[in-house]
Amino acid sequence: MDVIVSIWLLVGFILCCVAAIAKLGHVIKQRTNHRINPEPWQNYQTNLIDTSIRPDNLEFVTRVEAMNRRITGGLEFMIEYVDSDGVITERVIEPLNIYRIAGKTTIYIDAFCTLRNAMRSFRNDRILAARDMQTNQEIANLGRYLWERY
Repeated sequence: MDVIVSIWLLVGFILCCVAAIAKLGHVIKQRTNHRINPEPWQNYQTNLIDTSIRPDNLEFVTRVEAMNRRITGGLEFMIEYVDSDGVITERVIEPLNIYRIAGKTTIYIDAFCTLRNAMRSFRNDRILAARDMQTNQEIANLGRYLWERY
């Protein structure tokens, strides 16, 4: 009986390793593609459902649609952002998507960051200040501001 359990544990371990290697290969391929394409934000696509065609009756909106929203209109914001290490940077971002992870209250903003010249995800609770670059309006809570409009 112990031999069978050991075999199952070994098989499970091997499957986990194969899955991790496949995921690593996908991440490496994705990062390589962004280096080849000098303007990755132009071809940026998400796996989000197109919410522009959702029904007016919100009872039929799926959980994915309710949690993820595409941002349109070419908005630009100047933000002060503190990363997980406590380093504060000033960035200009062009938001493309806004979302929440199921069961969480934190709002995430997927945006093109001109400082890093790449797509980045920004946690709303780490944005210290925000200003609309078109109207020069100060935004007290960028995540809530975008969430209420999109």
